Amino acid sequence: MKKFMFILVALIIMLAACSHDQTKTVEGDLQIDDSLEGLSFNLDKEAWSPMMAQFLNEVDDPRVQGAYELAMEYSETLDYIPCYCGCFESNGHENVRHCFVDDFNEHVAALDNMGFGCAICIETVEETVVKYEEGASLQEIREYIDRKYSGNKVGPTPTPMPKG
Repeated sequence: MKKFMFILVALIIMLAACSHDQTKTVEGDLQIDDSLEGLSFNLDKEAWSPMMAQFLNEVDDPRVQGAYELAMEYSETLDYIPCYCGCFESNGHENVRHCFVDDFNEHVAALDNMGFGCAICIETVEETVVKYEEGASLQEIREYIDRKYSGNKVGPTPTPMPKG
């Protein structure tokens, strides 16, 4: 009987360990998904990878985290907005979304580190979303961004024009 109880208790402990959610809350109210690697975000759990959370906690500017969140939420809009920081030449980025989000794989966003220190990238994302929320068309937003940043002597990313 003791042997049966030991096995039963061991099985319960193993099942509890296997079903343990790997997301936890850390300082600054950031949710962390310990199963993620590198710079990434779990869209289902709304949780950052440990490395990304560490970087976000070290950055003094709350606009950085906000820009990453906006880039994930408005990715389809940002696919039509160029970046004028020179990231095409240095990183091969094709639009401003790539400064923050490289790709989406099922429920995980693979993130890029460009957004941590580039004021042009952050500002472009913020301005795009504000104009989009105000009802501006993609074409109007694109024209605005092109006018604003075309004089900075750095060419834009090779971003396709919005349709329509």
